[in-house]
Amino acid sequence: MLSIFMAMRSWKKTERQQFFTESDKVRKKEIKKMLSEEERNLNGILLRLSADFIEKQRTDLKSMLQTFDQKSNDTSLYLNLFERQAKRAENWN
Repeated sequence: MLSIFMAMRSWKKTERQQFFTESDKVRKKEIKKMLSEEERNLNGILLRLSADFIEKQRTDLKSMLQTFDQKSNDTSLYLNLFERQAKRAENWN
């Protein structure tokens, strides 16, 4: 009788361990899935932010330069100013 009780107890313990092992695997899969979704969301946000930053730099370059007037402006001087402003805006070396 005692051996039957011990066998049932050990079977329940084994079953319990198996249940927790399986539930741990499920939790790990769910966590990996959530992390990959968050990573994709973060990558999308970073892409949008970098695109917004680049667009802002372009508009800043436009606001930094005067419009070119063919009658009163010197072409070479205007191009030199444009190159300097472009280097400053893009941090070119």
